[in-house]
Order: sequence, then C-alpha cells, then structure tokens
Amino acid sequence: MPRTRWLIVGLTTTIIFWLYVASHTFNNSHEVVLERNHEVSELRQRIIDLEKELNLENESMNRLQEEVKQSAYAQQKAIKSRAERLGKVPSNGHGAWKEPIPVLVFACNRQDAVGHHIQQLIHYRPSAERFPIVVSQDCDDMPTANVIKSFGEQVIYVKHIAGDKANITVAKNHLRWVTYYRIARHYKLALRHVFEKLGHTSVIITEDDLDIAPDFFEYFSATRFLLDEDQSLYCVSAWNDNGKPHSIDMKVRKN
Repeated sequence: MPRTRWLIVGLTTTIIFWLYVASHTFNNSHEVVLERNHEVSELRQRIIDLEKELNLENESMNRLQEEVKQSAYAQQKAIKSRAERLGKVPSNGHGAWKEPIPVLVFACNRQDAVGHHIQQLIHYRPSAERFPIVVSQDCDDMPTANVIKSFGEQVIYVKHIAGDKANITVAKNHLRWVTYYRIARHYKLALRHVFEKLGHTSVIITEDDLDIAPDFFEYFSATRFLLDEDQSLYCVSAWNDNGKPHSIDMKVRKN
C-alpha cells in the first residue's frame, strides 16, 4: 500500500510539473506572437507612408519635367524668332546659315582614310562656296600629302612643321603625354589659320578617319545660329558612337 501511494504521488507531481511548463511556454509564445504582430503592423505602416512619399515625389518630378519642357520649347521658339528677325534663319524652316562655314580636316599619315573622307565631304556638300574644305597636315608623310593634293582646287591644303620637329617644350613629368602636346599644337595652328588668315567666324572640325552622314552639312547649317543666340553653348556636335552601317537603318526616316 505505501508503494502504491508513493507511485500516485510521483505521478501527480510529474503531471503538475508538465502542466506548469506547458502553461509557461504558451504564455511566452503568446507574448512573442503579440510582439511580432506589433512589429509587422509598424512595418506595414512605414511601407504605406513611404509609398505616399514616393507618389508625392513622382508628382513633383513630373511637374518639374513638364515645366522644363515648356521652358525649353518657349526658349527655342524665342531663339528661332530672334534669328529670323536677324535674317540668319529663313522663315521657310530650312534654317540654312548664310555665311560660309569651312570644314577643317585634321590629317597626318593615313592616306587611304583621308582620301575617303575628302571624297565624302565633296560628295555631300551642297556648295563649295558655302562649305570650303581645309585640310591641315602636321606630319611629313608624303603619300598622304600627295592624296590631299590630288583633289586640287576642291580643297585648301595647309602644311605645318611636323610636331616631332617643332621643338615643343614639355615638362619632364609630362613626357609620356608628348603626343597630346603635338596634337594640341596642330589644333592651335589649324584653327588660327582658319580664323585669322582666312577670316572665317565658324568652323566644322573633322578628322581623316570619320564617316559623315548625308545630312551632315544641313545639320550644321541649321544649328549654327544657336552659337550666337545661346552663350552657354560651346559647340554643336554631330558625333554619334553608334554611327556605323551595322547599327543604322537608312530606310527609316522621320517625316
């Protein structure tokens, strides 16, 4: 009988212990769930607030873009109107610049390239008087010089002393950039020849290995007046990194 009593007491104690543990664990779990639910609610509210802020920012950005677009359109219209009054841009919309704009070609020792480039320029230019071609060479490469001279009076050939013979002063820590010093000298001599000796007020600069588009001259003629009307512009550029035959569809044209 005593053995049975102790067995019952032991079993009862075990049951009470496990009920206590289960109850304590449930309470802790319930507290954790409540805490996590609160965190989730806060996170959702933050997301909602952030979405509202983003929507307001987008609306503000759209308004700003529209204002910039309207401002640019008004400025372009005003510039064109002023240019027409000055007689620089015909009111028929072609925008042809009336003064000559020479094409200054920089050449050195690529005879095939310069020959092809000059042929393109002559082929596409609408007028030799409006777009004289000046070819400037600063290398002593005779084959290239002969190709340039073969175009006769269709081009103006200018020969400078070669850069490697010009005794250019270069600081010792800049010797690795001596090629750029020579190129800069060539640009200075050629531009001085066009502006000071030939007396032009504009110039289109190209290099001997460039391909030009059929509307090359029309483009520069139509945009030249912008350099006078907008003092913030440094130049008008027609450079196109994707301007290669394999990336252009010549059949697609804007009406």
